Amino acid sequence: MTTHARITRRQWHALDDTLAEVCERTGGELEDLHDRAVGILAAVRPAEWRGSPDVGSARAARLWRHIRQVVGSLAHLEDAAPDDAHAVRTAGREVLGLAERMCAWPPEPPG
Repeated sequence: MTTHARITRRQWHALDDTLAEVCERTGGELEDLHDRAVGILAAVRPAEWRGSPDVGSARAARLWRHIRQVVGSLAHLEDAAPDDAHAVRTAGREVLGLAERMCAWPPEPPG
């Protein structure tokens, strides 16, 4: 017996898009509320909707997690703080860190 509401993938994406638009339309004034809501939405997204690539190893899975995190930061920057110099520099450092990690791929196995 289900004790909570279920939404469709389409409804989930509509909520995700709406939260991004709220942040954009308020010029980032509600960024903290947006971030909390997106975190909740991400936490309840069913695993089968995540569509993660078949990465094959734990090391590759960590790389893909880092890639998704940086892409998310860039999307957030575009929506919420495109003119915020500090946010732009912070995102740039995240991109640089990912680029360095990707250029060194594949890492040597430990040992």
